[in-house]
Amino acid sequence: MATKLKSTICRWQFKLLAHLIIIIAGTGFLWSVYHIGSEWEYLRQDNFYDTWDFENNYTRLVHNVLEKELVLIDEENVRAEYDDSEETNQLERLRRINHNLELAKSFKYLLVNTQTKDVKSNDSKLIEASFDEMETAMQWSTDQIVFPDKSLLGNSRFGRDISSGYYSYTTEEDIFSMLERGPYKLFTAFDININSQDSFFGEPYHQFQQAHKMASTYYLLLVISLFLGLGGLIYLSIYTGKGREGERIKLYWLDYIPYEFQIGFLLLFTLIPLNISSSIYDPKEQYFLLIILCGILNIWVLLAIHIFLSMIRNLKNQRLGHNILCVRILMGMINMFKNMIKSYKPWLIIVFFGICLINMIFALLIPSGPFSVFAGFVLFNVLVLKVLVRYLRGLQYLMDATRARARGGIEYPLNVQELPEAFQDFGADLNAMQSGLRAALEEAMRGERMKTELITNVTHDLKNPLTSIINYVDLLKKEDMPSEEAKGYIAVLEDKAKRLKDLISHVVEASKASSGNIEINKEVIDIKQLMQQILAEYEDEFEGAQLDVVMQVADEPVTMNTDSKVMYRIIENLVTNIHKYSMRGSRVYITLGLNQEKAVIEMKNISKDPLNINTEALMERFVRGEASRNTEGSGLGLSIARSLAKALDLNLTIEIDGDLFKTKLT
Repeated sequence: MATKLKSTICRWQFKLLAHLIIIIAGTGFLWSVYHIGSEWEYLRQDNFYDTWDFENNYTRLVHNVLEKELVLIDEENVRAEYDDSEETNQLERLRRINHNLELAKSFKYLLVNTQTKDVKSNDSKLIEASFDEMETAMQWSTDQIVFPDKSLLGNSRFGRDISSGYYSYTTEEDIFSMLERGPYKLFTAFDININSQDSFFGEPYHQFQQAHKMASTYYLLLVISLFLGLGGLIYLSIYTGKGREGERIKLYWLDYIPYEFQIGFLLLFTLIPLNISSSIYDPKEQYFLLIILCGILNIWVLLAIHIFLSMIRNLKNQRLGHNILCVRILMGMINMFKNMIKSYKPWLIIVFFGICLINMIFALLIPSGPFSVFAGFVLFNVLVLKVLVRYLRGLQYLMDATRARARGGIEYPLNVQELPEAFQDFGADLNAMQSGLRAALEEAMRGERMKTELITNVTHDLKNPLTSIINYVDLLKKEDMPSEEAKGYIAVLEDKAKRLKDLISHVVEASKASSGNIEINKEVIDIKQLMQQILAEYEDEFEGAQLDVVMQVADEPVTMNTDSKVMYRIIENLVTNIHKYSMRGSRVYITLGLNQEKAVIEMKNISKDPLNINTEALMERFVRGEASRNTEGSGLGLSIARSLAKALDLNLTIEIDGDLFKTKLT
């Protein structure tokens, strides 16, 4: 039950669900991070009056008031004070200031000349004493900002850093510099109940309230998204590449790409969301771009996750280092140094480090040196490359010669003089080994010929007296024997003579088959017809041994392009082997079929004696399955069949399973 549940958890549906959860969590995470980041100025302040937006908007209005009342004054003054080149810009500036003051419906100001007692204000009812009762009042002087006792802004962060003087982009004078134009005092305030239609205070105040209202939602969604995303990632990390219990971790095509390339692709892909984000100036107006950016960021997250999962799979398979290109290069260099040390080539190590040292010196001199240094660097490396190519060609020449000789081409030419000096000794050793191999091969072939000749001569010498013995036995059988016992002796003599004749024939046949000294004439034959012919010839023998032959033949024709006589001898040997060594009263199964359009012959029988022998030994000459050697047979049948099959480019195999003996010819 536990195994079934574990296998169910590994199903691809759950992995797909984990990916969807990660995408949803990523979307929620990006949404919450975007809002927290864009509204961070509001979220980190408990009071709206401590925010940068409030201070920025307020000081802009104050600067506008002083610029209008003390610098620009009115359009008539602008035309009088400025030349034609500046008049248009200053008039536009005056109109923009008037427009800003009209939009700031909650803002009140009173500019007082302390000497003349002249006042300028946007509300004729305001007097200096009025600001003492206002909760948002403040007084501006040439060097400080003063808050009345009742002002709510006294405890805020407003005005704590006045060193910048609050410059405007259109004039070089800041607020305090303009107040120094005369004995001025400026009183400012705004309605505590901020009007939502006030674009200077109402809209930022509404955003401040909305941010604090949604703060808990932002943080909760951020935590839930992180929890779900990490949960999905942990699940995928545990079950990635995992199949059924006992199977190895499955690797995918991504797992064989070096991580440097994967991370490099991810970094290049990062340029896409960065480029899109740099094009977003007003998120409210470019909401479609935000959606596209969110989708691309989710794709980026999925790419990063799959790179991470690839690392996990390789880590589980203990091949993480194999997929790091730097590690592979480093390990290759270490192995190269080890091989250098093992082969005791001190000059090679010295040359390698010498080349590296010279290139390092060139690298230090090139930035500050003349062009000749760079030219020397290029020339040096070209010479090194030329020598390296010569050595690599020599090495390839040696590898080709070694490979050719390993495949039997002992006559492959190898001119030692064409090799670099460092490889000439190795080439000479390889040629010496080739000479020794050629001599050993010639000796082996000579020995095989002598063995074949010996077998042929011995069998020929044995045939003549054996033929005489058989003939004289036939003559004795025609004579009247004095007793039944003498007739029995003659019968035994006849049986042993015939068995010796068969053994000699088998030895000659085995010798010819193993040496390949047989003539092959291939033609397309019907294996089914050939098998039926042989079984018909052995029908009486099978009935005498009480063997029931079950033949299974494929529906389509089973043909083979081979020598019919040699194929007949192979099948006959296998059938004879079944007849001699099968248990009486058992079944014999013979199957003819096709495997990838090639004929397959399979025979199965039950042995009458225990098969306490391995399959390779059973295929050797003069080896039989039973150890007593009291049964008929020479022990050459399977060996002859295998040698003949090899001559026909076929493969004969045997399998032993208890007392079940199976031969297969393909």
